[in-house]
Amino acid sequence: MYACYTVLDNALTLRESLNSILPYVEKVIAVDGAWKGFPHKHASSTDDTKKIFHELCGDKLIWIDCNGKHWPSEVHARNQYAQRVPIGKWYLEIDGDEYVKGNVEKAFKSAEFSDYICMGIIGVNFKPIWRGLVLETIRGNPCFIYTDKPIREEDWDDLQWKKFTGTARRVYRRLEGFRYAHGHCTAWVGKSRVRIQAMLKDVELVNMPQKRGWKRWHENYIYKKDMR
Repeated sequence: MYACYTVLDNALTLRESLNSILPYVEKVIAVDGAWKGFPHKHASSTDDTKKIFHELCGDKLIWIDCNGKHWPSEVHARNQYAQRVPIGKWYLEIDGDEYVKGNVEKAFKSAEFSDYICMGIIGVNFKPIWRGLVLETIRGNPCFIYTDKPIREEDWDDLQWKKFTGTARRVYRRLEGFRYAHGHCTAWVGKSRVRIQAMLKDVELVNMPQKRGWKRWHENYIYKKDMR
């Protein structure tokens, strides 16, 4: 099993993420950098993200740098790691603010000894609530509805989190012709879209609740771009 990351400034949560999977994977492939349209002015990580990967992963790490230029798209960034996974190998698609919990070793082995191409995993996420305002999406972008001005810096500490779960398509066996296309995490083999064939049992992929990401979307997309 490999672990594949796309990351940008994930130093605050990366150690917890890596420690949850490192004992159970052969390699970690990390693609650093933002893609065009992402609300970051800088293209590469500016914190200790790279340092932490090298420190914790050692010889297991395959580091892919954007060299200071934005990736053309999220699909392009994900294909950077997909093409480096050997044919026939399984990999977990994971972000720098996520960690795996449960019987991880057993779950990964069940995938590797199966005949499937894609297995689902229970994803645990947290929807933020700010002073009773529930997060919604407008034109595909998350925002807190019914706010008439940007939330002040000190008010972000009032965030509360509502847990919800779903099925995540995150565990793949790479075949010849495997690629991402037509969506940020939509995988294909040739002309066939890859779909979940079975679920990994006794394991969850948990997205750590963080105000930073929601704050960024709220300020950049809702107010600066007048998406309300």
